[in-house]
This record gives sequence, structure tokens and C-alpha cells, in this order.
Amino acid sequence: MVTAVANQRPGLFAGVIGQVPVTDMLRYQHFTGGHMWTDEYGSSDEEGAKYLLEYSPYHTVKKSKYPAMLIMSADHDDRVVPLHTYKYVAELQYKSSQAQNTNPILMRIEKDGGHSGGAGIESHISEEADVYAFMAKIAGIELKSIDKQAVEVKKTVKKVPVKNVTKEPSGAVAKQMSKINATK
Repeated sequence: MVTAVANQRPGLFAGVIGQVPVTDMLRYQHFTGGHMWTDEYGSSDEEGAKYLLEYSPYHTVKKSKYPAMLIMSADHDDRVVPLHTYKYVAELQYKSSQAQNTNPILMRIEKDGGHSGGAGIESHISEEADVYAFMAKIAGIELKSIDKQAVEVKKTVKKVPVKNVTKEPSGAVAKQMSKINATK
């Protein structure tokens, strides 16, 4: 719950990265699989509403200066619906702008992605690159271009011969393949 901590003590951080955060603690149990977390978080339908309201990231955003923030979700996440990210980022941007906050409050939504990925390796690499670029920017680290790095690597890497190795599958894999071939 890095978003809850960032709201409580925004001055402690230069930057915050919230990955698929649950931010609306009063309504989370009404969406997709949220009802399964009531044992862990409590439920606003019961006596837990007062407790949840005390730390619910969406409900505790103040007119304040916040650190640079990157809040991430995916448009097809069926565990933590992206509305948590949309609402939280909108509230952060609105209230922090009232406090003349100059730190970026960013939202990254993975297209066609689910909870913890699902959109392919290219998407995963792109997401990780965005996270590292965000961290580097906050830390004041200048990133070299990929092209310059590739040239430097090519100069130092020796070509290693690759042998053609063909190995027949064995064990459980071989059994599954023989079943598949038998049905053709």
C-alpha cells in the first residue's frame, strides 16, 4: 500500500511507483474479485468503514505537495480494476495542483494487459523500461541512448559459435507429444 504511505508522509519520498494499487478502500469489495479480500482488509459494508476511511488512498488525498508519482494499471485487470488508478490519479492531480505541486503525477495503463501482465513480452519490457526511466529521472541519472550502448557492447563482446543441438523431448513432454500426434 505504497499509495497510502505516500499520502500519509509525502515528504519522505522523491518518487513513488504504485503498481496496480487498491486505492478506493470503501468500494473495492464491489468490483471483480475485491470481495475475496474482505478478510484481509475488512469491509465498508460492516463496521470497518471508519477504519478503512482512515487510510484509504483515494479518500486521504490532501491539498498538498506530493512526490513524483507513477501509478500503473492495466485496462483488462480483473483483480484490481483500473478505476482505482483512474480515480486516485485524478484526485492527486487535482489536489496537488491546488498546492502548486510541480512534481509529475503520472498514470500508465497497459493496453490489453491484465493483472501482472498478460500483454506479451514486448509490453513487459516497455513497462519495465518506463519504470527504470522514471526512477532514473527522479534520481537525476542521465540514461545513455540504446544505440550508443549497443555500439559499446558490440565492441567488447566476442562472437561465440552456436552449435545446432537437436534433442528429442523426453519424459512427460514426450508422452504429451505422442498423445497429440496420435490424435492427428
